[in-house]
Amino acid sequence: MVTPSRQSTTSIIASHVKAVGAAITTLDWAVAPLIADALRKADRVYVCGNGGSAANAMHLVLHISEARLKAHNMF
Repeated sequence: MVTPSRQSTTSIIASHVKAVGAAITTLDWAVAPLIADALRKADRVYVCGNGGSAANAMHLVLHISEARLKAHNMF
């Protein structure tokens, strides 16, 4: 088993952080108020993804659910 060196691990993490930062700048933030309005009206919001995007979608749902539970003192 090959163990990556500290430098290669740091390089991998730095590359990932740079890629995530670049991705964030391309997001369409205009959708956030639409999602918030839908949640306030108790409408359904569907979130999906494939592979890593599915993990991100699940993470978003976790944060939304957690916030709603805290707002209703259920957490």
